[in-house]
Amino acid sequence: MLKHFLFPLFFFLITLMCSVMPAQEIAVIKGTVSTPNDAERNYSESVAKRISRWLADLNLAHKILNDETVSLSTLKGVSVIILGYNPKLPEKELTVLRNFISRGGKLVVFFSSDPDLAGLLNMKLGNYVSAETGGRWNVIHFTDQAPSHLPPTVRQESHNIRPAYPLPGKSKIIAFWEDASGTVTTEPAWVQSDNGFWMSHILLDDGDTENKKQMLLAIIAHCAPSCWFSTACHYLLESSVLPGYQDFPETVKGITARALNSPAELKARSALDRASALYLELKQMLDNKQYPQIIRKCRALNALLAEAYACIQPVAPDKFRGLWEQTGLGLYPGDWNRTCKLVADNGFTDIMPNLLLAGIAHYDSKVIPTSNSFRLYGDQLSKCAEAAHKNGLRIHVWKGCWRLDYAPEEFVQRMKKENRLMISDNGKTANWLCPSNPDNLRQEKDTIREILQKYQIDGIHLDFIRFKDSHTCFCTGCKSRFENDIGKKISKWPLPPGKTETRKEFNRWRRAQITRLVRDVRAMTQTLNIKVKVSAAVYANYPGVSESIAQDWGSWLEENLVDFVCPMDYVQSNEQFSTIVKRQLNLPMAAGRVYPGIGVTTSESRLSQVQTMDQLVIAGKEGASGFALFDLNRVLAFEVLPLLRLSCTASR
Repeated sequence: MLKHFLFPLFFFLITLMCSVMPAQEIAVIKGTVSTPNDAERNYSESVAKRISRWLADLNLAHKILNDETVSLSTLKGVSVIILGYNPKLPEKELTVLRNFISRGGKLVVFFSSDPDLAGLLNMKLGNYVSAETGGRWNVIHFTDQAPSHLPPTVRQESHNIRPAYPLPGKSKIIAFWEDASGTVTTEPAWVQSDNGFWMSHILLDDGDTENKKQMLLAIIAHCAPSCWFSTACHYLLESSVLPGYQDFPETVKGITARALNSPAELKARSALDRASALYLELKQMLDNKQYPQIIRKCRALNALLAEAYACIQPVAPDKFRGLWEQTGLGLYPGDWNRTCKLVADNGFTDIMPNLLLAGIAHYDSKVIPTSNSFRLYGDQLSKCAEAAHKNGLRIHVWKGCWRLDYAPEEFVQRMKKENRLMISDNGKTANWLCPSNPDNLRQEKDTIREILQKYQIDGIHLDFIRFKDSHTCFCTGCKSRFENDIGKKISKWPLPPGKTETRKEFNRWRRAQITRLVRDVRAMTQTLNIKVKVSAAVYANYPGVSESIAQDWGSWLEENLVDFVCPMDYVQSNEQFSTIVKRQLNLPMAAGRVYPGIGVTTSESRLSQVQTMDQLVIAGKEGASGFALFDLNRVLAFEVLPLLRLSCTASR
């Protein structure tokens, strides 16, 4: 009885401690003028957001600045600066950082090309090095020279590095890269000096998430030791309660009640008993101020609660259990069988590999350019299809339509020269093929026909089956084709926004351009007499998206142009997810043909194991007979799927 009395009191005290937020000792500098172009700036922003998210997970208060706003006044009270991706700093910013270091501040630098920045840290910048294939830089291996409380190893698959090297007596290597074979290389992963730390690559979001957060915390806390207390209290609070429950006792009580008389009752109780014992141990550790040790133990506590929670989940819909795979290479480049076996072993039925884009193919295409992946690893479609069928999976080729982001530059320039790209209403050219252009339509269909005739697949999955945005396309070709179709001349072009009759006609015409490709793909499968499912990844907000981006996917269902759609329902909130799915499943002809897309690792949403289970359960309760998870990366494969296998995707 005493044990159960202590639980709520302890929880209250931890909550009280966590309410005392530390000062903003940390600043994350987003690369703006230090980056060479818009693409690099966007990448730097995404890196800064990732680091900010992890700092928030660690309960570390911080501010985000950009290169232009770094000054002595904006850095007031800051003791640690994180440069997530800032290739070449302007002299003005370097001067501020030089002053910052002279006052005792510390820098944590990731993957910079700036020799002067390396000099501030008493290091020498090395050369940029890249690897065509994976496995050269696979694990960060810390040495006994490293500060305390760093994890021994951290998994990260890097394909290029820019190391800094220590200067004698002024800095030292604290971690080396380890390759895929387990051999520790001589290439520095981390270098430390009295002025801070330098990692030879970006901190990627490619799995081993908790060890990466622990690594980030240990390095920051070495510079600002007060961080340990705040993070330890926060971790204990967060890891001891699951979503939907108030505190640890209620979490245990709730799971116990739901597990009662179920087949998994003993397994759930066992996990909860171990969690309760660990929770009491953590109380003693907090009394003893063992803050770094608490953080590691909290991970074990949360894993036990998640395991118990998994035991009480109903089986998820099983008509279609899909996974999007974004790289077109699988988890193990060159070994699709290993990826497909993992997918099948975790209870999934379908895989959607990204093998064909508008301007590049990962298979032996005679229509558009082939990719570097094809050159290095061979025909990925052939290998994936063979492995999928061997492991009992259905394969739907993920076909990116119109968008040319990954196409070779010479191909994009040829499309531009031939006036085949989208033009926005402000006159800017987008790297998207114009859907109304007959040559573009023919090219898209030719690539799909090529696949249907050469490969044994189960489906074609259309993505980016839309206009880029509501501001496209206003090229001269669209104007002439629109005028021809409506039988009259347009005096003002681009058409102004509004609800004029001409604008309504134009919106209907835009929808027809997108629907035409969907209709033609369906007709192609029938003409070739091939039993292949036609599907699409679509925006969630229907019917609004039929106006904005001309994606009229509700009518595709009604006209039977697709076998199913996967709306990208990427939200954190379970309540919002439930509302969205319910609305989608109430559309005409949606029954059994709408498989909600769940954003486990998207920019819009990042779901925990428990949140993923919750949304799978919601999808089933609302009546969905299938689902798709984004995306088959290392985070999903090794941090989420093992829990799903115990619960929603288990065979029972």
